Amino acid sequence: WQSLFAGIEEAFYPYSSCIPPGTCSLQWALLDNEKVSEVLYSAAEARFSAKAEQFRHISAQSGFSQALYQEFFAGLGFANNRTPFRELALHCSLDLLSSFSDLEKRRAILFGFAGFLADPTRDPVQVAFRPILLRYWQLWWESGFKPLSLIWKSSGSRPFNSCHRRLQSGILWLEKINYDPDSWLQNVIKQATSVKDLHKLLLDYPSGDALWRKSKDFCSPLRVEGVLLGKARAKDLALNILLPAAYSREEQERGESSPKAKLIKDAWLQLSPGQENHLLKEAIHRFLIPPSRAKEILKKAALQQGLIDIYQKFCLALGYDCPNCPFVIVGE
Repeated sequence: WQSLFAGIEEAFYPYSSCIPPGTCSLQWALLDNEKVSEVLYSAAEARFSAKAEQFRHISAQSGFSQALYQEFFAGLGFANNRTPFRELALHCSLDLLSSFSDLEKRRAILFGFAGFLADPTRDPVQVAFRPILLRYWQLWWESGFKPLSLIWKSSGSRPFNSCHRRLQSGILWLEKINYDPDSWLQNVIKQATSVKDLHKLLLDYPSGDALWRKSKDFCSPLRVEGVLLGKARAKDLALNILLPAAYSREEQERGESSPKAKLIKDAWLQLSPGQENHLLKEAIHRFLIPPSRAKEILKKAALQQGLIDIYQKFCLALGYDCPNCPFVIVGE
């Protein structure tokens, strides 16, 4: 079986030469899709509970609104820029931002702390951005703050996903929710009467003005116009941050058996599949033979999350030590 599977993998799925099938791949192969889905949903629910618990710990330290702001900004940054986005939200706190009534000054301070304010006197700033930048610089100088020493990584990222665009999308989200994540999320929970309602309320983001939709940053225009935050990233934010945070809030106040808590969990379980990241790709090649079977099974984002959870807790945690893996032992 192992030799046959290895031959199939190498012939049709070159990625498998880096991530070979695990010993348990035979067990997965012998299960029908329905049974595999049951296993993955169990792992997914455990992952959802862990995310909600993790958020409870963060909010206990920082307060709910600040915690949600920090985690949301971290989610804007993908893997390479999670840390600088979280650090930006930590140092440029909601309390600090709320101390300024001028929304334009809040924008200037966020861009200034991030170190993203291009210099119109030296940099090739787009003409349409010049008056905006001059105003931001004036407000930034008046604040007396200094840029944070953040390390931003831009290599390999698509222009649509630039850190400048992501920060602008975060600013628009803050303005939409009136810089009060807690009140906004509680209102969303209160308004939603169905899973569809909850998805719609959480996945609705400002597309940005025409200038930002056509720009990578203050200096570089885009060849094609695009919204600041795409549907895939919006879904990831709901999956990994907003829904676990909402569940955490509702569970603390009314218990896990409350109708709203059940609605939030159902909304998480019923989200459509998200983008395939490197962890998911590795998990698919580790467990599913052929990897194309993932299209038949992973029809919900929660099922993707369940597969990632098993991969992290067993394969990665044990260093791919199949002979001593309890997951394999249980399967046998």
